[in-house]
Amino acid sequence: MSMVLLPLGLIAVVQTREYERESLRRSELALLALTERATASESVLIENAVGAASGLSSVIDLLDEDPAVCSERMVDFLRDSPEFVFAGFVPLDGQMVCSSAGRPLDMTMSSLYETLSEEPRRQVTASADGAISGEWVIVVTEPVFDGEEYIGWVSISIPHRLLGREQTEPLVSNQSRPMQMVTFNARGEVLSRAAGMAQSGLEDLPEQPLEALAAEGARAFTARNREGERRIYAVTPVVPDTVFALGVWDIEDRTLGGLPSGLAAVLFPAIMWIASLAVGSLAMHWLVIVHVQRLQQKMRSFGRSRRLVETPARAGIPSEFREMDAEFMAMAENVMRDEAQLENAVREKNILLKEIHHRVKNNLQLLSSITSMKRRKVQSDEARTVLSRLQDRILSLAAIHRNLYQSEDMSAVNAGQLIHDITTQQGIGRGGGKLDLDIDEVFLVPPQAVPFSLMLAETLSYGRPEEGEVIVSLKWQGEGVRLTVVSPPPGQEEFEELGLIGDHFIDALADQLGGRPERDFLDDGRRRLTLDFVPLEALPDTLDY
Repeated sequence: MSMVLLPLGLIAVVQTREYERESLRRSELALLALTERATASESVLIENAVGAASGLSSVIDLLDEDPAVCSERMVDFLRDSPEFVFAGFVPLDGQMVCSSAGRPLDMTMSSLYETLSEEPRRQVTASADGAISGEWVIVVTEPVFDGEEYIGWVSISIPHRLLGREQTEPLVSNQSRPMQMVTFNARGEVLSRAAGMAQSGLEDLPEQPLEALAAEGARAFTARNREGERRIYAVTPVVPDTVFALGVWDIEDRTLGGLPSGLAAVLFPAIMWIASLAVGSLAMHWLVIVHVQRLQQKMRSFGRSRRLVETPARAGIPSEFREMDAEFMAMAENVMRDEAQLENAVREKNILLKEIHHRVKNNLQLLSSITSMKRRKVQSDEARTVLSRLQDRILSLAAIHRNLYQSEDMSAVNAGQLIHDITTQQGIGRGGGKLDLDIDEVFLVPPQAVPFSLMLAETLSYGRPEEGEVIVSLKWQGEGVRLTVVSPPPGQEEFEELGLIGDHFIDALADQLGGRPERDFLDDGRRRLTLDFVPLEALPDTLDY
């Protein structure tokens, strides 16, 4: 359900935002029309001034011959046109003798003189302190030509008080009155405002320069004012390409339930979608997750303890979960039955293997006993020595099989126990300082335990234990182990007869372990053998259940 409501909510948000944009666009167009209505009186007044200036410029060459007559005509013009406060002709030298002021005036110090002298074209500018009237005036100028020669301009002043807010109030209602109404020329200079001074209180104007707005023509747009607040601006021409009006309008506070409409348009679909998620989650929990958790607990309990707990079916459980529970119970019973059969098979195999190792050990001990009887009967020392060494080897093999059938895991033999058994069999004990063992815990697989025990027995058989201390060390060295055997010095006769053969035998056994033995003699005459090899990793045998 939440997945269905999500696209519907997105569509609602998009449509609402589109409606807001369309509403704002319509408001902008309506405010553009209101701006044109609000500036209608200003447009008429400035257009009349432009027309009057154009008419005077065409006849000024007839009046300029007599300054007194020309000034009288300007006074008559103002009498007939009370909306203007000044009219006059300014020659290029700036000495104005034809004007409604009735006296000569020097206009070279005027801020408009330099501009009008360089640009012979119609202009509309503003002066906060008129040179003649002494008040804020809008100055309309029209260039005068004698043939092709530019000789000066006609200037007509409109008082700003005629363009104030009181002139626009009859044209617009209180509900649609602009916050500010400004006229400006093509150069971006403010000519008039609905209230206030020309350059004060312009914070409501847009950040965009006014000359850029003049270049774009009539339009309405939304932007931020110079204080960062959003306003609607409407620009309309008063005199084409010369004077423009800018209306500043406040953006209506569109709210819904005390929330901005834009936020409400997003918030309400979001609340609906979240509510649908909550309902869906609750339904998912009670209809699916609860039953899955119960089945999971039952599986976990079976996996850990191999116990099956029958639980009564809860009311309202879907039939799919009821079938899954029944299938799991049947599967668990089959697994327990198969495991029981495997355990019986493993138990029988382990019993057989232990019996085999036990019988092999008994047979080797029997051979050792026969060898011992033969050794006692022979008269030759050489034969007695050979039979003794043979008996040591037989007992070493018997020790391996004894440790295998006595251990729970028959896949490896404890090397320390092997060393202890072999030294005991050869009559080397710990008492009297005759034996020193330094052994880490090392386990050997049977393919390594056999050559290891034979090599140790062969090495210990050289010396005479009663003539010195025997040292056996088995220590870990990184990933491998180091076997060190220090035995008493052998007799010279025994070493010459058997040493060479025994060394070859030891080399062969060491090769099976994957190492190369090193031999040397200590200062006290004892013989030392060192062998480094890596024990093979034992794979644990199946436990005997």
